[in-house]
Amino acid sequence: MKKISEILTKYQKENNYTYQELAKSLHMSKSTIYAYIHNTRNPSIKSVQNLAKSLNIKPMYLLDNNEENSKEDILLKELQKSKEIYQLILNHPKEARKQLEKSFQKKNNEL
Repeated sequence: MKKISEILTKYQKENNYTYQELAKSLHMSKSTIYAYIHNTRNPSIKSVQNLAKSLNIKPMYLLDNNEENSKEDILLKELQKSKEIYQLILNHPKEARKQLEKSFQKKNNEL
């Protein structure tokens, strides 16, 4: 799985880990990590879950080969373009939800 290989390689480089250190930090064997990085073995679902937990990421992130096109990523990027809306959502989620619902209702009525 190319995505897992890329993430593990990036994590290894960011932390300046050897294969042994990387394996230890992820609670896996050196040979298993090596196989994942070199795409000679695919992780089981349980291994994906364990890797995600150790890397503090969502399991789907490891499996999604097109992360930039996920709905969450697109929405987040769009929200960050408008600092006012982004801050409203972060600081006042209930108020933001009400405003969004009103906007959607208005749009639907216009159609």
